[in-house]
Amino acid sequence: MRLFFLICFVYDSSSRIQFYAWYIRYIDLFFPSVADCSLFSAWRTLATRIEPSDTLDAIELLLGGCGSSDKLDTIDLLLGGHGKTHRDAASVQATHPIPASCGLYYFEVKIVSKGRDGYMGIGLSAHGVNMNRLPGWDKQSYGYHGDDGHSFCSSGTGQPYGPTFTTGDVIGCGVNLVDNTCFYTKNGHHLGTAFRDLPPNLYPTVGLQTPGEVVDANFGQQPFVFDIEDMMNELRSKTRMEIYNFPVPESQGEWQAILSKMVSTYLVHHGYCNTAEAFSQTTDTPFSEDLSSIRNRQRILKLVLAGRMGEAIERTFRLYPGLLENNQNLLFMLKCRQFVEMVNGSDVDVCTRKNCNLSTSPRPCSPVQTSVIQSTKNFNKSKQAVEGVCIIMACYPPPCFID
Repeated sequence: MRLFFLICFVYDSSSRIQFYAWYIRYIDLFFPSVADCSLFSAWRTLATRIEPSDTLDAIELLLGGCGSSDKLDTIDLLLGGHGKTHRDAASVQATHPIPASCGLYYFEVKIVSKGRDGYMGIGLSAHGVNMNRLPGWDKQSYGYHGDDGHSFCSSGTGQPYGPTFTTGDVIGCGVNLVDNTCFYTKNGHHLGTAFRDLPPNLYPTVGLQTPGEVVDANFGQQPFVFDIEDMMNELRSKTRMEIYNFPVPESQGEWQAILSKMVSTYLVHHGYCNTAEAFSQTTDTPFSEDLSSIRNRQRILKLVLAGRMGEAIERTFRLYPGLLENNQNLLFMLKCRQFVEMVNGSDVDVCTRKNCNLSTSPRPCSPVQTSVIQSTKNFNKSKQAVEGVCIIMACYPPPCFID
């Protein structure tokens, strides 16, 4: 699907020019909310204020996706002259502006026929601009004209820009919303920047002046002649490099160093050794603790969470000598937890008390048994029960804890 609109002039018996405009679907990509079964939902002529005439429905054209009874209305523009002066020009404008969030906007127009003189303009215009003029001649209107290759920036005086274009040429118009510039292409070749400092909310606009001019517009439903994808990738890469190379003031650098140290300390404290190592390499933030010590703490933490308190206590004594001896309260809390896990059947010391041949006897606990720590995550009452056991043990320590 593509957007096709045909604009031509027809002389009637009263020597007036009738302006006809047809189109066939195809603006779904850039204008998804625009109805495609009626001309007047897709294009408008603001200056003429001429409503569709019920008497001008002789042209029938069935559109894909529309009912068989639908007809294309025409816009009857009462234009003076015979397409010889600028007062005989007329433009069409899309009903929706260029989306501000797209970053890079692009459409192409194929010149099917240059008509009598090829006075055609392709460009952009703001809401409310006079549609009885070619784009670029009025304020907040921008256009590239085919008869002389000049660019017109809100002025009747053009500036040399690019080559002329005629029948068979494909002219593209692109808007870079990152830096608010407009560029054109001809037959797939970039012509350079035409306009800068564009205002927001501009509409794609095409203007014709002499009879027989026919153009075919493509808003992305068909492949573009110009490689816009390559330009989009280049724009993304350029944006990434600008962000990466953005200078950081020294004061902000010190603040960033403090944040990096806080994150590194958090990762080390919780035993995320792999993440801490990767973070240190990326931010050049050193940490004082050895990686092997972090991994040992992580293993001990996993033993505690699994309810294997005996192994956790033994490994703490071995890897961190003097820690538990100098922290009797911590040792007592671990012993209390060990007793609870023994009652629960999760700790290996259950086997030590029931089997003298530990090396050859299998662990007696059930394979589906979980630690009390894990169980208390799902049952609120378990926490109260464990605290009660700890209180009892504080008054009556079991013999198995007496060295």
